[in-house]
Amino acid sequence: ATTVIEAEQKELVFEGGLIVVKQISAGNWSISTSPNIALLDQSKISFPLTLRKWKTGDYFYPLGMNKKKKLNHFLGAAQLSRAEKDKTTVIASGDRIVWVVGQRLDHRFSITNQTSNVLLLTLQ
Repeated sequence: ATTVIEAEQKELVFEGGLIVVKQISAGNWSISTSPNIALLDQSKISFPLTLRKWKTGDYFYPLGMNKKKKLNHFLGAAQLSRAEKDKTTVIASGDRIVWVVGQRLDHRFSITNQTSNVLLLTLQ
Protein backbone atom coordinates (compact mmCIF):
# COMPACT_ATOMS: atom_id res chain seq x y z
CA ALA A 1 0.00 0.00 0.00
CA THR A 2 1.34 3.39 -1.01
CA THR A 3 0.38 6.57 0.83
CA VAL A 4 0.73 9.95 -0.86
CA ILE A 5 2.16 12.91 1.07
CA GLU A 6 1.13 16.27 -0.36
CA ALA A 7 3.12 19.50 0.13
CA GLU A 8 0.52 21.04 2.44
CA GLN A 9 0.15 17.95 4.63
CA LYS A 10 1.11 18.36 8.30
CA GLU A 11 1.11 14.76 9.48
CA LEU A 12 0.70 11.22 8.34
CA VAL A 13 -0.40 8.30 10.48
CA PHE A 14 0.75 4.88 9.27
CA GLU A 15 1.39 1.43 10.67
CA GLY A 16 4.87 2.44 11.88
CA GLY A 17 3.71 5.49 13.81
CA LEU A 18 3.21 9.15 13.01
CA ILE A 19 5.27 11.30 10.67
CA VAL A 20 5.06 15.03 11.31
CA VAL A 21 5.76 17.17 8.21
CA LYS A 22 7.08 20.74 8.58
CA GLN A 23 8.41 23.19 6.03
CA ILE A 24 11.09 25.43 7.50
CA SER A 25 13.00 28.38 6.06
CA ALA A 26 16.78 28.46 6.18
CA GLY A 27 18.34 29.15 9.54
CA ASN A 28 15.41 27.83 11.57
CA TRP A 29 16.76 24.31 11.93
CA SER A 30 19.69 22.54 13.43
CA ILE A 31 21.43 19.36 12.30
CA SER A 32 20.10 16.25 13.96
CA THR A 33 21.74 12.86 14.16
CA SER A 34 18.52 11.15 15.22
CA PRO A 35 17.43 8.41 12.77
CA ASN A 36 13.84 9.54 13.45
CA ILE A 37 14.43 12.98 11.97
CA ALA A 38 14.92 13.70 8.28
CA LEU A 39 16.04 17.16 7.16
CA LEU A 40 15.57 17.37 3.39
CA ASP A 41 16.52 20.07 0.92
CA GLN A 42 13.13 21.03 -0.46
CA SER A 43 14.60 22.15 -3.79
CA LYS A 44 15.81 18.57 -4.41
CA ILE A 45 12.46 16.86 -3.91
CA SER A 46 9.16 17.07 -5.71
CA PHE A 47 5.71 16.50 -4.27
CA PRO A 48 3.76 14.42 -3.88
CA LEU A 49 6.07 12.19 -1.86
CA THR A 50 5.08 8.57 -1.34
CA LEU A 51 5.32 6.40 1.74
CA ARG A 52 5.54 2.68 1.00
CA LYS A 53 7.08 -0.60 2.09
CA TRP A 54 10.56 -1.20 0.66
CA LYS A 55 10.81 -3.76 -2.09
CA THR A 56 13.48 -5.95 -3.65
CA GLY A 57 15.59 -3.91 -6.05
CA ASP A 58 15.21 -0.67 -4.08
CA TYR A 59 18.44 1.24 -3.59
CA PHE A 60 19.51 4.57 -2.17
CA TYR A 61 22.65 6.56 -1.40
CA PRO A 62 22.97 6.36 2.41
CA LEU A 63 24.05 9.57 4.12
CA GLY A 64 27.79 9.27 4.73
CA MET A 65 28.42 7.04 1.70
CA ASN A 66 29.17 8.11 -1.85
CA LYS A 67 27.80 5.10 -3.66
CA LYS A 68 24.44 3.50 -3.98
CA LYS A 69 23.50 0.63 -1.76
CA LYS A 70 20.73 -1.89 -2.25
CA LEU A 71 18.20 -1.51 0.52
CA ASN A 72 18.26 -5.26 1.10
CA HIS A 73 22.01 -5.10 1.84
CA PHE A 74 21.63 -1.98 3.98
CA LEU A 75 18.95 -3.63 6.12
CA GLY A 76 21.02 -6.81 6.37
CA ALA A 77 24.05 -4.84 7.54
CA ALA A 78 21.84 -3.13 10.14
CA GLN A 79 21.16 -6.64 11.50
CA LEU A 80 17.40 -6.17 11.57
CA SER A 81 15.18 -9.12 12.31
CA ARG A 82 12.99 -10.46 9.52
CA ALA A 83 9.95 -8.82 11.17
CA GLU A 84 11.75 -5.46 11.41
CA LYS A 85 12.81 -5.72 7.77
CA ASP A 86 9.26 -6.52 6.72
CA LYS A 87 7.98 -3.41 8.52
CA THR A 88 10.58 -1.07 7.01
CA THR A 89 9.06 1.79 5.04
CA VAL A 90 10.57 4.37 2.73
CA ILE A 91 9.60 7.84 1.61
CA ALA A 92 10.24 8.47 -2.07
CA SER A 93 10.21 11.45 -4.40
CA GLY A 94 9.20 9.98 -7.73
CA ASP A 95 11.11 6.70 -7.93
CA ARG A 96 14.03 7.88 -5.76
CA ILE A 97 14.13 7.00 -2.07
CA VAL A 98 14.74 10.08 0.09
CA TRP A 99 14.47 8.45 3.53
CA VAL A 100 14.47 4.94 4.90
CA VAL A 101 12.04 5.86 7.68
CA GLY A 102 13.66 5.75 11.11
CA GLN A 103 16.97 4.55 9.64
CA ARG A 104 18.93 6.68 7.18
CA LEU A 105 18.55 9.60 4.81
CA ASP A 106 19.63 9.52 1.17
CA HIS A 107 22.54 11.96 0.86
CA ARG A 108 21.26 13.26 -2.50
CA PHE A 109 18.45 15.03 -0.63
CA SER A 110 20.32 16.19 2.47
CA ILE A 111 20.67 19.83 3.36
CA THR A 112 23.78 21.85 2.51
CA ASN A 113 25.03 25.39 3.13
CA GLN A 114 23.11 26.41 -0.01
CA THR A 115 19.78 25.01 1.23
CA SER A 116 17.13 27.73 1.57
CA ASN A 117 14.01 25.69 2.38
CA VAL A 118 14.01 22.59 4.53
CA LEU A 119 11.42 19.85 4.76
CA LEU A 120 11.53 18.38 8.27
CA LEU A 121 10.07 14.90 8.70
CA THR A 122 9.85 13.54 12.24
CA LEU A 123 8.89 9.98 13.08
CA GLN A 124 7.05 9.74 16.39
